This record gives sequence, structure tokens and C-alpha cells, in this order.
Amino acid sequence: MRLGEALATLQLREGASLAEVRKAYLRLARLAHPDLAPPEQRLAAERQFKTLQQAYDLATEQGRRALALKYQAKQTRVNNFEDLQTRVKGRRAGAI
Repeated sequence: MRLGEALATLQLREGASLAEVRKAYLRLARLAHPDLAPPEQRLAAERQFKTLQQAYDLATEQGRRALALKYQAKQTRVNNFEDLQTRVKGRRAGAI
């Protein structure tokens, strides 16, 4: 299952936030939970519930990975700026 399929399974559009993914999953999981289904529909509900779980896992994994990459890029910029500041201060100290 790909991310687009996972979002479609959760009835979401591309670019949905993690909060939207969670909200959609909880709503759909309540509707499809096998324990709440009549006995004759329990197997179908169980399959649907497992599909929802897989879609949720994939969508949240991708979302968390994107957040981690965003944070990592921001941290790299901060570290580069701090390195630059250290070099500039070192040059000033050496010039005196």
C-alpha cells in the first residue's frame, strides 16, 4: 500500500496533517471495529479494520518521517550558523 492509497482508505486528501489522519482513523475504526459488528459481518469488519490499521500506520509513519526531516534540516541550519559564528569570533580574536 502506498501513501496515496492509505490516505484514500482513510478518506483523506494528499497533504493531510497528522492530526487529521488520527481523527479520520479513530472515526473509521469505530465504525469498522469487529467487536461492534454483527456476528455474520465480523470477518468482513475484521478485514476492513486491519486495512484501516495498515493505512494509519503508513500515513503516520510518513508524516513522522517528514517532521523528522524538517526538524533535522532546521537543526542543520542552526548548527551551520553556530559554526559560522564561532569562526567569525575566532577571526576577530586572532586579529587583535
